[in-house]
Amino acid sequence: MAAPAAALMEMDELVEEFLLRLPPDDPASLVRAALVCKLWRRILAGRGFRRRFRDFHRMPRLLGVVHCRGRAAPRFATTSAFRPRNALRLWYVQDSHHGRILSVHPLDGSEMDVWDPITGEKLQLCSAPPAGTAPATTSTDGRHFLVVFISSSPHHGVYVYVYSSEAGFWALTASAAQHPVDPFYFDQNERSTLAGSALHFMVEVKRRKTRICKYNLDTQEISRIKLPLSCSYQYVGCRVLLTSTQYGGLGCARLENSRLHLWSREVGSDGLLVLEWAQTRVVELETMLPSINPLLCGYLCRWSWSLPRDYS
Repeated sequence: MAAPAAALMEMDELVEEFLLRLPPDDPASLVRAALVCKLWRRILAGRGFRRRFRDFHRMPRLLGVVHCRGRAAPRFATTSAFRPRNALRLWYVQDSHHGRILSVHPLDGSEMDVWDPITGEKLQLCSAPPAGTAPATTSTDGRHFLVVFISSSPHHGVYVYVYSSEAGFWALTASAAQHPVDPFYFDQNERSTLAGSALHFMVEVKRRKTRICKYNLDTQEISRIKLPLSCSYQYVGCRVLLTSTQYGGLGCARLENSRLHLWSREVGSDGLLVLEWAQTRVVELETMLPSINPLLCGYLCRWSWSLPRDYS
């Protein structure tokens, strides 16, 4: 019986090698493959296949761009044959992570929904907590997701509420009493950046200084991070956006005239576990772009299809 068993294992491996090479920009091909037989469906449904498929294709393919202009209805530009369902029913796009898009009612900011453009599934959330201006962002583990709602006001300080799709309600996870942080101002057009297990937001504090608001999803703590000195103020001709590095760390990009300055948070030169900003690269855009004034588009919300990383 050993020989037939070995042959079956070899067949499984051959099938998996074939399935790994299905184009990631055509999710329907995976669905069609799952309908071929029980063996293929079992391989595709395995958690090991998800990880290997993601590693094999590295970065997920870009399937489309969501373009938001103020509170107007978002516009869509697709880059493949894939067409999302219910796309035009989106409200104002607030954020996007791991293939899900968070949108907010253009007139009532407490009404939100989370949309998966691949499956077409849309979940309308229960009303957000009563609070002042605050952006919300999403994070996911593949099945469930979180929506983080941060409120900041001069009178009540800073509060953080988290909505869990698994629990189905909002919960207060951090408050001014627990984590005293001076109030700050949010720009509704800014998106959050997920680096490691923390969400990062660009905020404005006293004297028009720009800082980073960090919310740790693991410890449920909120804190502030200083930007590089040259990025602490934004003015005409200078724009700063948060990014995530190729290794999952926090970075930032600063556009000044035609030069793009890239920074990342790294361990300090003293070897201690203290993160410091280090400039990694300067890109001269005049040699790469047409002779127009470049602009860092903070209002472009890009979504792509991938098998999301597990988050626990």
